[in-house]
Amino acid sequence: MLMDKEIRPSDLPLLSDIPWGSHCCLFYQKKGDLLDILVPYFKAGLGNNEFCMWVCSEPLRAEEARRALAKVIPEFNSYREKGQIEILPHTDWFLLGGRFNPEHVLRGWKDKLNQALARNFEGLRLSGNTFWLGKRDWKRFAGYEEDVNRMITEHKMIALCTYSLDRCGVGEIIDVISNHQSTVIRRGRTWTKAENSSFLKIAERKRYSRPKEPERKPVEIAQLVQEALKFLRSSIPSGIQIREVMDAGAAMCLADPTQIHQVVMNLCQNAACAMQDREGILEVDLAVIGVSEDLPASGHDLKPGSYIKLSVSDTGEGTRPEVLERAFDPFFTAKKPGKSAGVGLSVAMGIVKSHGGTITVSSQLGKGSVFHVYLPRIEGAQAPPVAPPFPVPRGHGRILFVDDEDIQVRTMTAMLERLGYQVIGKTDPRDALQEFRLRPEAFDLIITDQNMPLLAGEKLAGEILRLRPEMPIILCTGYSAQVDEETAKAIGIREFVMKPFSIQEIAGTIRRVLES
Repeated sequence: MLMDKEIRPSDLPLLSDIPWGSHCCLFYQKKGDLLDILVPYFKAGLGNNEFCMWVCSEPLRAEEARRALAKVIPEFNSYREKGQIEILPHTDWFLLGGRFNPEHVLRGWKDKLNQALARNFEGLRLSGNTFWLGKRDWKRFAGYEEDVNRMITEHKMIALCTYSLDRCGVGEIIDVISNHQSTVIRRGRTWTKAENSSFLKIAERKRYSRPKEPERKPVEIAQLVQEALKFLRSSIPSGIQIREVMDAGAAMCLADPTQIHQVVMNLCQNAACAMQDREGILEVDLAVIGVSEDLPASGHDLKPGSYIKLSVSDTGEGTRPEVLERAFDPFFTAKKPGKSAGVGLSVAMGIVKSHGGTITVSSQLGKGSVFHVYLPRIEGAQAPPVAPPFPVPRGHGRILFVDDEDIQVRTMTAMLERLGYQVIGKTDPRDALQEFRLRPEAFDLIITDQNMPLLAGEKLAGEILRLRPEMPIILCTGYSAQVDEETAKAIGIREFVMKPFSIQEIAGTIRRVLES
């Protein structure tokens, strides 16, 4: 194990100074991207008595790399003469003997390091371009990267591997990021840095079922419900009638308003979705109950006491018992093939349980379903001083919104238009891509769901970014095994938003992206 974690200069603003054992990667698009990063990277190594090794491939040949370094380092020829730097084509290193041999390459790096230390150099600074790498060798190369990562972290070595962004799919990008400590991405004129966190996906999964403890305050639930219904009324299909029965008066609970708003929106959108192909009634009831009188405490993990009961019902087709039993499983979906899956009910249950409550559900085939939300009531509390319950940022701009759920498109289109934006909503990502191809300059922002079976969100984003590399994109997802925030940023996506989100959260994200 390398004990000497001496910091070495990188001369790169995004990486700053880095210690021995650093294994980083660069996603580039053009030859100039390679030169912008690697010339100062190797200049810093040469100036600090490190042995440097640059393995080149298209689009930058070894001779071009030598000329680029000589142009900015007056002593470059003397460095070459004393053998402090080697610049060679990939055929003389990765494909020596005509094929890629991972074990041979690993031994080669180790030999170069030992030779450098024997000649009193501080250590080895290296870079290898992978443009030569084909699909046939990818799996072996990904395994090689795992091995080289372990080797580098234990020795006086610094590595900056380079990958062509245009030659990497999402799977390849995930492989690369997972095997490097830091990732630098160049897309258009924008540089981005992403840090590798091996615990990122675990943290996301925990978020579904156990949201972090929010800052809570006394909240009048009826106000939150009515605020959510204002957004819903203008967005659900005209054949669906909303009825509300507010019998809770000014009853209050200790809650995070944004999270409770998310729960209400999620349940109402699910109810509307259950009736989107037919006329029906979406009913929202609010009442105060005593658990000991109206609901047995056993079986629901509720302590006896006073609760605010929110009921959301629909007159849709209803749900089979075996499906209903799994309604709150994080990644379960009863949607038909061709429809995306989500984790909305799981998140809603996590939020409500974190507030000391629970959610129950019942359903009858042919008659519909009803969800009951129970939140502990607090007595004698007063609402905070009068203030807008949801100060939602407004703005201007042209947005293309894509989600394969019709109710989501209707709801978000109406909400964003109320906030001042011009919105075109699409339920088929292929139609959205065609719309963008016809008018790429007609939009200021793309907002897309990730889990769409006809064309996943990150693939749609990739196609759009090929047409306009600097196009701002927000990716929304409940869960995806294919893409997380780190991968999304590597692809070129500006923001990554977890579902379910509040209108306040998405509005703030939109403003931040457009203003940047």
